[in-house]
Amino acid sequence: MLGLWGEMFPLQRTGASLKLRVHEDSVLDRSRWLLIGLLLCSAVAVVVIGFRYYFLPQDPQTAVMGMSHQNHRPQHGGQFFMAEDNIHHLEGVLIAPGTLRIYVYDAYTVALPPEGVRETTGTVELGESGKETPLQVSPDGKTLQVDVGPRVRFPIELTARIHLPGEAPDRKPELFTFDFKRFTEVTN
Repeated sequence: MLGLWGEMFPLQRTGASLKLRVHEDSVLDRSRWLLIGLLLCSAVAVVVIGFRYYFLPQDPQTAVMGMSHQNHRPQHGGQFFMAEDNIHHLEGVLIAPGTLRIYVYDAYTVALPPEGVRETTGTVELGESGKETPLQVSPDGKTLQVDVGPRVRFPIELTARIHLPGEAPDRKPELFTFDFKRFTEVTN
């Protein structure tokens, strides 16, 4: 075994004792320092990227320019879901006196344009009533919504069956179950 700091080590070979002196500026020593430097730089890069992703706010422009698909945080204080297609995201908020509003997002949690919202269709069932009410496009065209009635009793379970843009028309709708214990304090 070679010494790291120029020490003398015996090397047994054919019954003779051979001593080698490894100098501090050897190739082995420089390679180890290079490896340590690369590892330290990698660790710093991981910390910086992790900090940027988890602690700094992300605006939609940054997300589109290469930030990760991993933003699964509600944008309006509601309940957030990722669709089975691994592209679309949904967020449901229940606003007083009894309106369920559903925001539809793309892969980077950027709201779909009104055309994309209009292509999204579905129904909502209150609890296990069996009665499905169709979702309507909101007047501003940015969300889907349905009136669940003025006398909401909590906790309330709302099941949305939704066809997302780009899905085959004969595909079974995807289920999203929203459980609300109170009205949503809408942010943004």
